[in-house]
Amino acid sequence: LQEEGGWTAIKAAASNGHSDLVMALISHHASVDLADQIGWTPLMSASCNGHAQAAIGLLRNGASVDLQEKNGQTALMLAVRNGHSEIIMVLIDHNATVDRADHQGWTPLMSASYHGHVIATAVLLQNGA
Repeated sequence: LQEEGGWTAIKAAASNGHSDLVMALISHHASVDLADQIGWTPLMSASCNGHAQAAIGLLRNGASVDLQEKNGQTALMLAVRNGHSEIIMVLIDHNATVDRADHQGWTPLMSASYHGHVIATAVLLQNGA
């Protein structure tokens, strides 16, 4: 079930880092890739908010790592923008595309540099960005 804006229980749990609830919802067949009205998936919400365990649970249960929301941003781009280095590494370990640009032409490396995230920049460079 989705509320008016497209939020689901699994997206709410992932957004707030409740990895135990994410796993419980998955065990009851919650969709790991169902997006809200702006195209955000549970993985994007977990990645943006720095919740690595929720992201790992979603990825291990089939979440698509490179989906893009309506502006073309991926979970990796959202993690980079907020400097969540642990999640950046998790996403790269799950084959996130490190050089995919959003609809304005920004890549994760450009975002990391713009926001001054030194560790994120280094991780991206070490992984082919």
